[in-house]
Amino acid sequence: MDWIKFDWGDNLDNSIFRFYPNKKITADYSNAKELAHEPPLKESINLVEQIVNSYPPPFNLFLSGGVDSQSMLYSWLESGHEFTAYSFVYNNGINKHDIGNLWHVSKRFNVKINFIDIDYFKFLKYDLEDYVLKYLCNSPQITFYMKFPEVVNKGTKIFSGDFNLYNLNFTSLGLYRYSLINDKNIIPFFFFHTAKMANSWKEHSKIDDFILYQKSVGIKEFKDYIYLRNGFDILPIKKYSGFERSKDVYDKIKITREERNKYLYLSSTSTRAYDFKFRYKFFDINNYVEKFEWINFI
Repeated sequence: MDWIKFDWGDNLDNSIFRFYPNKKITADYSNAKELAHEPPLKESINLVEQIVNSYPPPFNLFLSGGVDSQSMLYSWLESGHEFTAYSFVYNNGINKHDIGNLWHVSKRFNVKINFIDIDYFKFLKYDLEDYVLKYLCNSPQITFYMKFPEVVNKGTKIFSGDFNLYNLNFTSLGLYRYSLINDKNIIPFFFFHTAKMANSWKEHSKIDDFILYQKSVGIKEFKDYIYLRNGFDILPIKKYSGFERSKDVYDKIKITREERNKYLYLSSTSTRAYDFKFRYKFFDINNYVEKFEWINFI
């Protein structure tokens, strides 16, 4: 991730450990532009090799049932290197709709998945605010991911992330900030851990090809298409975050009119009590701009 150069402009401190209210940070892609690269599957196998040679074992993959996790798992399987796969079970299976697909994946590839129970509601009640403040991350979900390497606290801890750099924002960088502060052996975004990996995705993620492929094969999701077309053996499933049913628990909480008016600018994507209670209020403290602007991304 050190290949991305962040800049607040105007001779300001460019650290990602601070923010300037109402000011958008820029992320410079120019270090990756001219790199020679392999197609994504080959490059991801090369990346596994690089990680194995640069980080301490054991190599722990943190998986959900989604296609990003599946694709990271497939990269490691194809590499031939040893790893241990983990998946976290929230509050007696409240996220089973998300991680349930791992059962099929484990059978398909004869891979053992280690399922670990973890209490999300306890985190929201006792830990969330501390993590929000320390890591400048207003997401109750991304901050919860920070607990995973505290539970599996050995070797190298690896999250898949996403192949699409445009999905990166100041909030998701919270996991990167966590790794820089606490544990250099955490890889928060496997699929753009290096400039070569990111550039490979960029060159092999063409929307025009997807449109043609969609018509002929019927693959509905662009992400599924990208992974499949580039040789990753995955089981496409409906996209979940894993937190859908956790949000249901808080739907009975009443949100006042004052609260709704105060956070109207944030509530365009959700008006649920969960988001008011565990997300929106933190923008009073961490008042950062969510998205940042890519430059030299051509």
